[in-house]
Amino acid sequence: MRVLHIITGLGVGGAENMLDRLLTQFDPRQVSSHVIALKEGGPMADSIAARGIPVEVMGLDNFLPRMLMPLRLARRIRRIAPDVIQTWLYHADLIGGIAARIARPFGGAVPVAWGVRQSVVNPELLKPATWRVIRSAAIASHFIPQTIVVNATASIASHAALGYDTGKFLLIPNGFDSERFRPDSDARARLRKQLGIAPETILVGLAGRYDPHKDYPGFLAAVRVISLQRPDIAFVACGEGVDRSSPNMARLLAEYGALPQLHLLGRQTDMPQFWAAVDIAVSASVGEGFSNSIGEAMSCALPCVVTNVGDSASVIANNGCVIPPGNAEALSQAILTLSAMPTEKRQALGKRARTRIQNEYSLTSAAQSFVNLWQSMLAQKPA
Repeated sequence: MRVLHIITGLGVGGAENMLDRLLTQFDPRQVSSHVIALKEGGPMADSIAARGIPVEVMGLDNFLPRMLMPLRLARRIRRIAPDVIQTWLYHADLIGGIAARIARPFGGAVPVAWGVRQSVVNPELLKPATWRVIRSAAIASHFIPQTIVVNATASIASHAALGYDTGKFLLIPNGFDSERFRPDSDARARLRKQLGIAPETILVGLAGRYDPHKDYPGFLAAVRVISLQRPDIAFVACGEGVDRSSPNMARLLAEYGALPQLHLLGRQTDMPQFWAAVDIAVSASVGEGFSNSIGEAMSCALPCVVTNVGDSASVIANNGCVIPPGNAEALSQAILTLSAMPTEKRQALGKRARTRIQNEYSLTSAAQSFVNLWQSMLAQKPA
């Protein structure tokens, strides 16, 4: 079964990481994979290509290439001759779907499954061009994709309200490799030594690129409040644009102060080590479907503080704290509540979290769900 994955870009992000992880699970005798990035390459492109999977980057970066992209992409689809196309993120959904129709204009179009990963769609937090793509995709959803894959149940209602075809949604939650993401005392000691953090210090971690949806202002506000009350609590954050030299982060630090207990690491390649060093994981997002970072942290046996967006609350179940989005005071209180727990009780929450990921959100299960979907799409394909 030849599967072509079309994704907006292959930098560091939730969809990009999920695609990278999924491709490790497919038996090449069963599934032959090919990846096209519409915009830029990046770390995930290198990771995928290193496994011998063909990766192409098409360079969608301004208005003219964007208008011509479906035609260029259609030519690539004809040459690759996939059995199924799986798209990831809004631009790839729309452009990939149109290109699939152009590639075979006289019937027998390649079956297309879209990939929607946002739960809250707030135009104020989106680029105008992205918002236009979403509105166009809502119309096109009625006649282009055979299936629309979501990773969170909350995404279904929010996109149905935008006009997406409600009869095509299929839930496939994110999956996690609990052998790769696991408690590791050596990794814990190693990163803490690099940062100068004592073994007994409670370390609170957040992972995510700098983006309005991640609410770094709210996180830093909570850090400032807690730092005044509990000097024995330290904080660490990582992700693209999450470092003191970043203009966005520099502006926030100028507003909230130096925050000496906060360590900003920028983009990290060893996320298992990052989470192994942490005691409490945080997601401050105001718009999230199913956060990869929270699943990774739970797999590393960490209790979590999450905002009540997307499926975050149902994913952590009773293994942490759920707070309203955009509420820095609630975030600081939840962190203080978990920090005040006896170590044994907090670790017990983390162990239950890891068991939940192993039982309900395994990477193997997610990969098999995609294979089952693609096989069913082929079975339904008209002659």
